[in-house]
Amino acid sequence: MREFRFGWLLGAFMLIILLSGTLNAYYWFQFGARAGSIANQNSGASVTIQTISPQMSNSGSLGYWVGETLDNGAFLQVGYVIENQSGMYPSRCNTSGCGAYEQIKAGDAQWFYEYFPSGFDGAFLGAIGPDNSAGINGTFHNYAFYYSGNVWHFKIDGNEMGNVSLGASSSGVSVPVAFGEVANTSGVYSVLPKVIFSNLSVYRSGSFIPVQQGLAYIGYGVGSQTNLKNPYGVEELYNRSNYFVVGSNLAQPHNNTQLWNLGYNLVINSSYANISSDTKYIAYSEIGISSPSEVQINSTVREKFVGWHGTGLGSYSGPANSTIVTLDGNITETALWQKQYLLNVSSQYGSSFGGGWYFGGSTVNYGVESGFVQNNAAQRQAFAGWSNGNREINGTLVVDGPSQIRATWNTQYLVNIISQYGNVSGGGWYYNNSLANISISFSPMAIDGKTKLGFFGWSNGNRNSSFAAKVSGPIVLTTQFRDLYLTGFAPQSASGTPLEDVALFIGDMNVTNGTYLFGNQQYSISYAYYKGVKMTLNSNFSIEGAGTVSAMLPVYNVNIATRDLFGMPVNSLASMQFSNGTVVDSYTGSAGRIALENVPYGFVEGNVTYLGIKQQLGAREGSGAGALFISILNIEVFTGVGLVILIAFFVARCHFRDRTQPGAPQINL
Repeated sequence: MREFRFGWLLGAFMLIILLSGTLNAYYWFQFGARAGSIANQNSGASVTIQTISPQMSNSGSLGYWVGETLDNGAFLQVGYVIENQSGMYPSRCNTSGCGAYEQIKAGDAQWFYEYFPSGFDGAFLGAIGPDNSAGINGTFHNYAFYYSGNVWHFKIDGNEMGNVSLGASSSGVSVPVAFGEVANTSGVYSVLPKVIFSNLSVYRSGSFIPVQQGLAYIGYGVGSQTNLKNPYGVEELYNRSNYFVVGSNLAQPHNNTQLWNLGYNLVINSSYANISSDTKYIAYSEIGISSPSEVQINSTVREKFVGWHGTGLGSYSGPANSTIVTLDGNITETALWQKQYLLNVSSQYGSSFGGGWYFGGSTVNYGVESGFVQNNAAQRQAFAGWSNGNREINGTLVVDGPSQIRATWNTQYLVNIISQYGNVSGGGWYYNNSLANISISFSPMAIDGKTKLGFFGWSNGNRNSSFAAKVSGPIVLTTQFRDLYLTGFAPQSASGTPLEDVALFIGDMNVTNGTYLFGNQQYSISYAYYKGVKMTLNSNFSIEGAGTVSAMLPVYNVNIATRDLFGMPVNSLASMQFSNGTVVDSYTGSAGRIALENVPYGFVEGNVTYLGIKQQLGAREGSGAGALFISILNIEVFTGVGLVILIAFFVARCHFRDRTQPGAPQINL
């Protein structure tokens, strides 16, 4: 087959002829793997090869490569080569010749790529890297060629080493091969160490895909002598698909013996999200696996994806819910889930924090940003606590299930007290329906000798300097001040007689000796004390400036008269007690009268005595009182009149008796 006729080997062979002058190399031993027929119709191939260097061949050079014949008969390959003789070698050649040479040391490994255009039968075309360019001993490197942009590209570890147009874009019916080779040797002289190949792949639709089937090949290159048995072998390594080793002292299966039939199972296990599967894929495929980040069990419980646990070559274990696994073998991926609970932290006002989904056993900080939230300048909400009993703005809890906590608030209103003078207290924020104790401390300020500025009251009409206000909304209170005028009082009777030693009261304020009162304000003298008697007055007045106010007291003059039956005065002893408890004993005198002036409104009770006869009397609320006695004169008069009547009676009787003597006239009725 033409694909095993390698021009660079021929070029190297010709170079050896030039160096030695002897033609003695005519074997090309090849050993490795061919892809199964399903790998045809590709646009490239690649393989990963282990670098084993230095190693010496007793005869001929060593090569490890991947290559393929195209559908127009062209051939290309890429890999690394180890020369068995040191010297100058061509480093880059094309159909026009070789443009550069370089010194190569025997036993060292250098990368190379080589191509044969269709119908070409000449010497080496391609490039050879510098000495030791294939990497240090034991390392693995990827060698690839593929068609793109009308040319074939040669890459080593993803780095392009060159490209060429070969007049074809596909392999047609051909498949790629990955071989170890002893080239240009005159016999079986060298013992080769084992070199590992892996991931033989074909290029399709923009990506490299591992070949599904690998078949053994133990044979010779094109044009090689075949009378010596190929001593080198190939084996699948570690029972791992698409992972094989070439070299001495290995199995030599018959050609086309299956080394691997590529296909691995990817098993996905999951308790949630319906993503469990068991699917067979092409080996070495890169397969995406994905899981949703969470699965809702109900409105307050969910299962949270926390990662994959993978087993098998190329598996993934980690937290990413979407990732790619490389099927280097059978893989099992198990989705790991952990239960989460919803913590609902709510507040009607302000900003709350801490709510969300948490794993069971988590410790969560929650709270509100501020303990007060302004509705407006005069109304705000004050934090009162949490529905779970916590009274602090912030708190912590351990999540052991779904839960809901709500901030509670109470309305507060601003009490604003404004005063030009004095010291006020009681302003501030109050809870709805609470009491605010409002007060002002202010002593009247003198304006002149009879005028002062005094606290008059509050803008809500309250006149007290201190009071308790129920707060059911915002309150703005302004103090009011007015002029106070020095006011004197003149108590008098209804007749205008001035009264002395009177105590007058406005409310409970004694104003007897004068006081400062507000102008244009209605006042009432509520009561007075006079002669020990408290008298209700209800005397209303107002003032417009400093002055004196008359106060009329309900006093009266009490007249007590004693008379006989003829209305004549009788001098009797009167013993009287007034409503204030005062007792007065006095004779009515020859005029039969006692006149008591300015008696407090109330009563007079007592008795009068004449000729040993005592009579009770009483006078109430200004009325007079009197008593009627039989005097000596009355007795004398009544005695004289009685005698006269008696004499007249006897005279009349005698006359009647004379008329009733016998013979007198009778009147029949």
